[in-house]
Amino acid sequence: MEDLWALLTPVRQSGFGITVTITACALLPTALANSLWSPSPDLVVDPEKLGPGIGPWQHVTPDWNSPEHLEKAADDIWLEFPGRQCLMVVHDGRVVLERYAKGFSPDDRMEVDSAAKTIIAALLGVLVTKGQLDVDRPLADYGVQPSAKTYWGPNNQYWPQITARHLLTHTSGLGNGPPGLVFEYNSGDHIQHLSFLITLLVTQQGFKSAADWAEKVFAQPLGLKGLFKHWKLDGELSIGGGQRLSCREMAKVAQLLLNKGKWPVSDWADQLGLGWLVKRWDGGQFVQIISESYVQMMTTPSFPAVVSTYGFLTWLNRAPQPGDSSCCLCTCGVCLGLPSPPILGEGIHEEVWIALGFLTRYMMVLPQRNLSIISLGMDLAGSKACSVASSWAALTYDDGFGSLLHYKMLNGSLPAPDKATTTSTSATVQLTSAVTTTFFSSTAHTGSQLLNSSSSTAASASTETSTTTAFNPYAHIYNHGHQHTRFQPAKGAANTTNASSPDHRFRGGSCTCSCPINEDFGQCFQLPESVALDSWTAGHEVCRHFEEGYSQIRDSLDSHSACPDIGLLQPCDTNAWFMFGLCSSSSPWDGYGLECEARAQCGVGPEEPAVGASNGSKSSHHQPPSHTAIMGPTGEMETCLCRVTRWKCKYTAESCDPDDVYYPQAPNSLSREILKLPIKMGRRRPQKEVIAVGGLVVLCCVLLAVAVFRRCCKCCRRSAALSGESAGSGGRRPLLSSRTI
Repeated sequence: MEDLWALLTPVRQSGFGITVTITACALLPTALANSLWSPSPDLVVDPEKLGPGIGPWQHVTPDWNSPEHLEKAADDIWLEFPGRQCLMVVHDGRVVLERYAKGFSPDDRMEVDSAAKTIIAALLGVLVTKGQLDVDRPLADYGVQPSAKTYWGPNNQYWPQITARHLLTHTSGLGNGPPGLVFEYNSGDHIQHLSFLITLLVTQQGFKSAADWAEKVFAQPLGLKGLFKHWKLDGELSIGGGQRLSCREMAKVAQLLLNKGKWPVSDWADQLGLGWLVKRWDGGQFVQIISESYVQMMTTPSFPAVVSTYGFLTWLNRAPQPGDSSCCLCTCGVCLGLPSPPILGEGIHEEVWIALGFLTRYMMVLPQRNLSIISLGMDLAGSKACSVASSWAALTYDDGFGSLLHYKMLNGSLPAPDKATTTSTSATVQLTSAVTTTFFSSTAHTGSQLLNSSSSTAASASTETSTTTAFNPYAHIYNHGHQHTRFQPAKGAANTTNASSPDHRFRGGSCTCSCPINEDFGQCFQLPESVALDSWTAGHEVCRHFEEGYSQIRDSLDSHSACPDIGLLQPCDTNAWFMFGLCSSSSPWDGYGLECEARAQCGVGPEEPAVGASNGSKSSHHQPPSHTAIMGPTGEMETCLCRVTRWKCKYTAESCDPDDVYYPQAPNSLSREILKLPIKMGRRRPQKEVIAVGGLVVLCCVLLAVAVFRRCCKCCRRSAALSGESAGSGGRRPLLSSRTI
């Protein structure tokens, strides 16, 4: 708008009001458009390789080998990942492979958990590209206040040093020390300050909220309508992930990164009536939504001496560089600040940018091949070092191993990497704390100025300490995909205390039922006003109808409203502690509401009888049981498919929200029908986690009792020996030694 005002200055001074009006009307669309998207520089770009814009994807046959090779690789993935829902491979902006499980379509969205972090990082690039955000400037300088839910050291002493770069790279320190020195993965309240920063910046531009701004400048140009709207967040963004996307939508984000921030605009510009305006910019080919320098900054380690496998909310596989810490890795359900090989393992040095979500949801970008892989579903993957297991302590799995399987199974059927492709390079600044920190320019147009100013800011934050610690091996820092960024404001009209009915405290309300394993989507059931509850506990007892009636609910709802099946997979030579196999009745999955059947079993010959097919609503589309173990790229694998038989429901005194896409409201007729089902109103069956804890306590008590008994016996024997010695010495008491009995 400043450009528009400058252009009007000579006309204003001439005094011709009509001319001013006409000029303003003519230039206003250009000024408004430039406030949202930056025109791209004059570069030679093949528009066919930039993706679909907001239109449909173009499908082509692979031109580097026979398409059967790629289909065979997809078959292998489908066999090893029984819970896959969709798989896509995009090369040069066009789809070369697309597959869906039976019951799923290209329009089906699913929650991608922490894989959406990469989308948030790209979104912030819009502000950086426009020069409205410097990732190396402290959030406090922008006026962002620390949340009361977070700890930033005594009296928030580290908060004035926290920058967007620290939050984007999980090096904020979480209040346990100065930022920039330790990698500590976070998906909750600390990283959520990025949303507060966005809100502060965009509301100054006239947008109603961060979500409103993100929809207009990012989601709509990419054709991802409704991506950032979430009823629980009241206009804020879920920085830790959890957004809902389809495979095709996720592929657009990957394509934007492959395009280095460029995006074709002719289609959506014509639909918005701005096609003529775009053609004035660049011939109608593309605009630069985020700058190339930001994409490079996003996909390069900022603090390689601290964490060399992570960029801006994105995991990085890359060849080790001098000075790299080789930290960090995700395994066994936690992200550990320990030295590790590249994310995809030793020997794989191809540059790969990975958005990784709970239950093996992946967006893998291979820039040296101009190719992306999107794989969404619900599978728990185990590795040799970390089996798929559940105990009283934790649920363990290895999503990183799942990404390695995808890479190895598809690698041979993909075009060879372009060795000439320029990989990420970085400029390093040596700090006095002996921690090497990497910086890139924060803005496309004023990078050198920001580099000089921001480097000193970050350096001063690090020079306050002389520590050279690059990671914390004892921190449990991974809360990946477990409802971690969900605020809980009121969903709807609350049905709380009814003054005219003194015999109870609550009327009506709702039951929110979540799908396993620990997912944040499911169904909401509205309770009739006739349901009177005298306590909150009574509300949970009512919700047990919906827990135990899941099978009937599943059969009554359409397939998209029921919980998806979950696959399990792990190598046969894993460290699993299951005595009778991954999917046996002795395994702990019943505690999660899962009934599992073996698909491929270790140590079972082909003469064994076939395992019966599951009756789940979404299981018949998967491969039939193979009985014997599957030979995967890393060795023999065992798999199983788990049907959901029960979900977890909790009571709230508030009504279901009709606009909630995570917990849509079930038909009231179904709610009334389920409430008629008989349930056992006694005490709930103890969960296996509770039983395990109780067993551990009993074991400790037994060991303690045995130790006390042995100690008492030893004392008795020693006392008897002393008594015998006293008797043998004529009644004289022997002198006690200095050693305590």
